[in-house]
Amino acid sequence: MTIQNIICDIDGVLMHDNVAVPGAAEFIKRILDKGMPLVMLTNYPSQTGQDLGEPFRHRWN
Repeated sequence: MTIQNIICDIDGVLMHDNVAVPGAAEFIKRILDKGMPLVMLTNYPSQTGQDLGEPFRHRWN
């Protein structure tokens, strides 16, 4: 089986208390570097996608 897409929850998986968990930014960068589609889900509607990505952004570049 080949992994074709990644779907990942944000709350408690990639972030805890609005802080990226250790290794989360590296995980995201690795997925993006491989060109794999990544969907991040949350049930925290008061923040935009840009707001939610900010804790990881400095590690993506």
